[in-house]
Amino acid sequence: MLTYTIDDLGTILNCHVKGEININTYGILEKALHEMLSRRPFVVAIDFTHVYQVDLTGISGLVKFSRSTIIKDIELILYGINENVEEIFALSGLNRYFNILSHAQFEEEYL
Repeated sequence: MLTYTIDDLGTILNCHVKGEININTYGILEKALHEMLSRRPFVVAIDFTHVYQVDLTGISGLVKFSRSTIIKDIELILYGINENVEEIFALSGLNRYFNILSHAQFEEEYL
């Protein structure tokens, strides 16, 4: 199961995701991400605080979404990533590809 809420902070859209991001749930997140892109913010932030698993489909979808943000000149931030998900990003090398912040860093720099 995957749920999300989106906070509109003016130039920043903050998506709070809860659950697993996998082949069965990525479509739900994809809908939210494209909705946020259509609003043309300066920053899209995705809160991973309550995401406890990401599979290959989720990673591939996030990479694809990242490309869309680059094309539209929108900054993408992933934050609040737990140790399990962080390990997946590190093993795949994507921790160097994405702008990943702690929850505290995100709040200090963007809120």
